[in-house]
Amino acid sequence: MTHIKIYPRHYDDMDIYKRIFTIVSEDKQEDVTNQLFQLPQHGPYTTVWELSEIAESIAFNNYEHYRFFFQPEQLTTAIIHWRLVCDMYKYRSLGEKLPPEEKLTIHIFDTDIDLFGLPKEEQLTTLTLCLMLEMAIIMRDQACIDTLIADITAEDLRIDDTSASISGLAAHANYIHSAICGNSESVTLLEKCNAINDYCNDLSLWQALDELRTTQDLEAFEAAVVAQFTRHSNIQRRDTELNTHMLPKQLIAPVCIAHDKYGYVPQHQNDYLPEWLLTGKFEQAIPSCDD
Repeated sequence: MTHIKIYPRHYDDMDIYKRIFTIVSEDKQEDVTNQLFQLPQHGPYTTVWELSEIAESIAFNNYEHYRFFFQPEQLTTAIIHWRLVCDMYKYRSLGEKLPPEEKLTIHIFDTDIDLFGLPKEEQLTTLTLCLMLEMAIIMRDQACIDTLIADITAEDLRIDDTSASISGLAAHANYIHSAICGNSESVTLLEKCNAINDYCNDLSLWQALDELRTTQDLEAFEAAVVAQFTRHSNIQRRDTELNTHMLPKQLIAPVCIAHDKYGYVPQHQNDYLPEWLLTGKFEQAIPSCDD
C-alpha cells in the first residue's frame, strides 16, 4: 500500500525541540498582547487580521509539536485556534459590509473589538477569500463558509477575454464555488485559463474534485490525491523547515469535500490525512493520543 509521509524537522536532541516549542509559544502569546495594545493605532481590521495570523501560527506550532510527540493538549490547542481563525474570518467578512450606522462588536482574546463597514476597495480580495474558504472547509465551519462564499461575485467567477481578474484566480474561485454550491456548468477550467501555470496555488486537486463532481469516478480522484500528496511530501522532505506545509490546505480542502459529498475514502496511507481531519470529527482524535 502506498504510504505518503510527513517529514518533520529532525533534532539530534529532542529536548532542544521542546525548548524551541516553549519559546515560540511564549513569543506568540506576547504577540497577541502587543497587537491588542496597538488596537487604537492600527484599527480593528488590521488588528483582527494580525490576530488571525498569530492564531494560525499558534495552531501550526502546536500541530507540529503534536506530530512529534502525540500529546493531546497540543492537538487540542491547534484545533481551538483553527476554529478561532475561522471565527475571525467570518467576523471580518460580516463587519466590512455593515452599513455606516451599524457596528459589530466581537470578543477575541478577552477583548471587545468594534467593526464598522469598509469601502469596497478595502474589503477582502478574491484570493484571500479562496484561502480563507479552504481553512473553513477543512474545519467544517458552515457559518464561515456561507459568509465567505457570498462574497465571491459573478465578476470574480467570470472567465473570458474581457475579464479583469487573474485567470488562475478565477479558476480557483470557480472550483471552490462549484464544489460548495454545485451550480456551475461542467467545464475544464484549466483549459480555459491560459495563465493558470503562473498562479500562486496548485489547483490540481480542485480540478480533480470538479471532475469527480461530474464523473463520480472515485478511482481517478484517488490517483490524483496520491500524485499531488506525493509531490507535496517530496517537497517537504527536501525542506523540513516548511512546517506550515504539514497542513496543505489547497490539497486537504478538496479531499474533505470529496469525503463529505461523494464518500471518498483514501485507499492509501497518508500522514497528511488522519481520519479525524478527513472526517471533521476533531475531538474524537484527542482521546486516542498517547499521554
